[in-house]
Amino acid sequence: MQTEPSPRKLIEDDDIQNVLDDLILVQERTQIPYVFGGGLAAKCLGRERRTKDIDIFVRPEHAERLLDALDQIGFKTEMTDPKWLYKAKKDDVPIDIIFKSAGNIYLDDETFRRATPVDFKGKRIPILPAEDLIVMKSLATEEFGPHHWFDALDVIKSGKIDWDYLKRRAKHGPRRVLGLLFYAQSIDLPVPDRAVLDILHTYLE
Repeated sequence: MQTEPSPRKLIEDDDIQNVLDDLILVQERTQIPYVFGGGLAAKCLGRERRTKDIDIFVRPEHAERLLDALDQIGFKTEMTDPKWLYKAKKDDVPIDIIFKSAGNIYLDDETFRRATPVDFKGKRIPILPAEDLIVMKSLATEEFGPHHWFDALDVIKSGKIDWDYLKRRAKHGPRRVLGLLFYAQSIDLPVPDRAVLDILHTYLE
């Protein structure tokens, strides 16, 4: 039986906006490539929910430099786990700097090329490709994190999925991704049979 993690309070969009100004400024100053993921990305892709933190995905070699840059402009920072996660906080808004996601996923050049610039409350921010978000959310789902599953389903519901790219990303956890896609089909979301069969034949035969 898993132990339920300590709850984080939900944060308001206005608080997110204030911190985003700082994050955008840091990106402009440092030119460190990063993309937003987690609940904020799901929200930008159509999921109507509030979030408890801001997830930023970077390459491992850039994580410490980004943390230092945030420290210099007043964020409280900590090197939480050198294997995958650093944390920062300002104005009661927690930020997770993630450089290895569930399933041992590291961002690569294709992910950054496909990062989607979107408008969030008047700010232009880069978010994870929908396909990467689906895979990461399917792998992160656990007893006390069912929202990941429903985030992924809402992204699928948008219908804006490159199924060939999703197939390539599914290599990190094909069974978990297939489980999600089978369930999505069972509730009549737009998942083509070809996409399911491609993943099945590519990784599990």
